[in-house]
Amino acid sequence: MQPAALSVEDKKIQEELQALVEPLLTWYDRGHRILPWREKPDAYRVWISEIMLQQTRVEAVRPYYDRFLQAFPNVSRLADAPEEEVLKLWEGLGYYSRARNLKKAATQIRERYGGVIPDTYEALLQLPGIGSYTAGAIASIAFGRRFRLWTAMYSAFWRGCVWMRGILRNSGCAETYSGSSLPLCRRRARVILTRH
Repeated sequence: MQPAALSVEDKKIQEELQALVEPLLTWYDRGHRILPWREKPDAYRVWISEIMLQQTRVEAVRPYYDRFLQAFPNVSRLADAPEEEVLKLWEGLGYYSRARNLKKAATQIRERYGGVIPDTYEALLQLPGIGSYTAGAIASIAFGRRFRLWTAMYSAFWRGCVWMRGILRNSGCAETYSGSSLPLCRRRARVILTRH
């Protein structure tokens, strides 16, 4: 089944949004932070960083990430580790269910996939502690799969960009972000942004 053809209005909106991509990538290339999980984005490192970064600031994660990888440099070492050791290294990051789920997932990866992190979104979703965003991030960053990773932060950012360029205003949304028009604007922007 082919996706529905875009209307003239939606094509214009898509073109406007696409015009934002290059300046954003240039800005990122000039000033992005050097982060250890970006330097060597293999599936294991991406997985560990994504779990640690859930509801935790980057600055807080850095030292934990380094210590965690020193103690558990791969899936097998994590799967073999006693849970108490995993929790001890996690101490201070909070949300301890994340550490417990890492351990459970490592065990499943070893048992089901021979210690190799699966490379499909669907298989990643079956692992404990991995939701849709994390599965998409791992598949995208570690395996080069095309996924649109959407968070509330991205949504707010894009809404701001779109609004500043007048795109939503031109597509029939209200002049202000007030009242019942906001959900309509969000839905419209999300639909257009998620089309290929």
